[in-house]
Amino acid sequence: SNYYHGEVLVDVLNEIGFDGFVIGNHEFDWGIDVIGEYRDGDETNGELNHPVLAANIVYEDTQSPLEFTQPYYIEEFDGVRVGVIGLIGLVMDSIAASRTENIEFLDPVLTAAQYAETLRTEEDVDIVAVYMHGGSYDNTDFANLTGDQRIDAMFNGHTHQDERTYIERNGLD
Repeated sequence: SNYYHGEVLVDVLNEIGFDGFVIGNHEFDWGIDVIGEYRDGDETNGELNHPVLAANIVYEDTQSPLEFTQPYYIEEFDGVRVGVIGLIGLVMDSIAASRTENIEFLDPVLTAAQYAETLRTEEDVDIVAVYMHGGSYDNTDFANLTGDQRIDAMFNGHTHQDERTYIERNGLD
């Protein structure tokens, strides 16, 4: 991966049929623009065939999202619409400061709340899931969101540990 700046992983992710890819700390290892090249439409430099999710990563000067990303995607399963929000968690201390020039990381919980509400009120989804590159230590904050901002499921990755947890909300796990 280091030798080809992740291009071999692009091929693997495409082959396994990923539905979406969430930006994490290692996507900044060679500069975030390298990941952008995998969504630039140029097949000669490798091309992801699924969206790159980054709801809470924006350019600091414009507050606009990275041009090759989107905040969420929607899948439908037997008539059930599922909205998936992609976030980077609080892992910025594992990214070299020189790799995040003009990049701002928005609060993941507030960002999730905003997009969950959009998904429920404008996109008519039934279930909202968050895929987050970050540990599960903040999941209670996500579980405390209610109403149209409610998060139904969290999927975390970053800690390299097998974790399964349930958080009680309104008497339900």
